[in-house]
Amino acid sequence: MSWLVSVVIVNYNTGQLTCQAIESLLKYYPSQTVKLEIIVVDNASTDDSVEQIKKQFPQIRILLNQQNVGFAKANNQAIKQAQGEYVLLFNSDAYLISAGVVEEMITASREWQEAVVVPRLVYPDGRPQPSVYRLPSLRRAIQYALTGQAWGPYLPQAKQAVAVEAAVMAVMLIPKSVGDQVGWLDERFFMYFEDMHFCRQLRQQQVPLVYLPQVQVAHLLGQSSQQSPQSRALLRESSLIYHGKQAWLVDFWLNLARVRNKLLSGKS
Repeated sequence: MSWLVSVVIVNYNTGQLTCQAIESLLKYYPSQTVKLEIIVVDNASTDDSVEQIKKQFPQIRILLNQQNVGFAKANNQAIKQAQGEYVLLFNSDAYLISAGVVEEMITASREWQEAVVVPRLVYPDGRPQPSVYRLPSLRRAIQYALTGQAWGPYLPQAKQAVAVEAAVMAVMLIPKSVGDQVGWLDERFFMYFEDMHFCRQLRQQQVPLVYLPQVQVAHLLGQSSQQSPQSRALLRESSLIYHGKQAWLVDFWLNLARVRNKLLSGKS
């Protein structure tokens, strides 16, 4: 059996990285079981990104936006045109480092009854990159402030596929039928928290999110988001959308946790 996978890459002033991502995908695919349909969405880049991509990969489909519409909306634009049974969201600052990645993710998805699957992300030097989360909430913020219980990303110690609450969207395989069922990315989020919101939707509808530690993909971390000078303001805005009326309480407890951690580090 063979599968068509639609790879969606959002580009914003990261032409060189996007080309590296595409090159890595083409290096290993198509295979006997997987064919890739690669769709790049350019969010009105002001550098020569589009020219770079067209020159190196004239066969790649590129959707051009006249303005930066944000990460969530750009992904949705490509997803609406995707023909694959699976959609692979792939950050412009990620790249494959081995064969068999997509095949193993599809196998895991099917074994877990159409689960959404994420691989282990690693830094370019091979070090594992924490990319899994417990879903952010007011209760978790309070626990973090009072007990130091983990808030940010962590690295699961499992050696085999394991269900997790949330994960970054740097590389995420989603069965098309599942995305259609739960809803794709919420376009209220320009950048940040769209992954947590999507993972929360999966959990609410009892769709498994599976972390696959034996499958590794390199990720440079934050290269695309660094292109936005409004990153801090966008993070705040997205937090307000995600947490709703509880956002100020979440901020209060997180700030309290930062003070606590600072005091504890000063004593050590």
